[in-house]
Amino acid sequence: MKVLGIVCILVLCIGVTPVLGGEPVDSLIRDAPSFYDEDDKEYLNYRVSEIVADMEKQGLPSDPVVRKLREGLRKQVLPYNIVQTLESKKGNISEARSMLDEVDPKSSDDVDLLLSLALSLEYDVPTEIVREALKETAQQDSGRIGMVVQSLSEFLELGVSPQQTGTIMRQVVEKNPDERDMYRMTKLLESARRQGIDPQRTAQVLEGALNRYGNLNLVEMEVQNFISDARRRPSLGTGEGAVTSPPGISGGPTQEGGTEPASPPAGVSPTEEVGPRPDD
Repeated sequence: MKVLGIVCILVLCIGVTPVLGGEPVDSLIRDAPSFYDEDDKEYLNYRVSEIVADMEKQGLPSDPVVRKLREGLRKQVLPYNIVQTLESKKGNISEARSMLDEVDPKSSDDVDLLLSLALSLEYDVPTEIVREALKETAQQDSGRIGMVVQSLSEFLELGVSPQQTGTIMRQVVEKNPDERDMYRMTKLLESARRQGIDPQRTAQVLEGALNRYGNLNLVEMEVQNFISDARRRPSLGTGEGAVTSPPGISGGPTQEGGTEPASPPAGVSPTEEVGPRPDD
């Protein structure tokens, strides 16, 4: 443990002490609940400082990682699980930066855009589908990249599965949409949810309409007809007995440090970091 402590001190001395809102990482860990013993704190200090220093070296925003650390400490998550979660978040931000650099290097300087894209990756929207959608958008008009990334986040928030979110986004992008078109697609899902219709079922109808029509006006008309029918015949809106999609993100992770969702979309790993330590 003495060797680990020496390495930790070297990491902090060589790099800039990671800070969030004026509070260094080592202070967050030092003031952690008594749940963590000194060995836990020493391990966390070393590993988290290493992760944050590496992100700052790469020019990646580290605030989301430090916020996640604060959340993990508050919820008394096992030290190893905290570190694994922070590594995953760092990886998603790095991957998002790589994607944006490929299609439009200037866009990767937009921190909000970068973190929104990283969030989509965190919730398992297929990487290749996102990459293809961004490339096609950049070829059409690089100014629309932000519009596509925002729509990805909005679809997830509305309760559409990550896989279907990626598929629909790729279909829409292929039709060379403008900002109004993307807004219309999102509003269709919002309208359905307000009326108690399962967003996942609405997304299935939207996906089918996008396959059938090249004209987005016809797509919108078909989905609106579905919503109208579902209001009259509620069983349509629930997929006639099909299992509905998991709750949406509810805005939590999209605003880093906000309230986390009770249960993210299926297959999502981020919830694993918030489980309490099992009883000894």
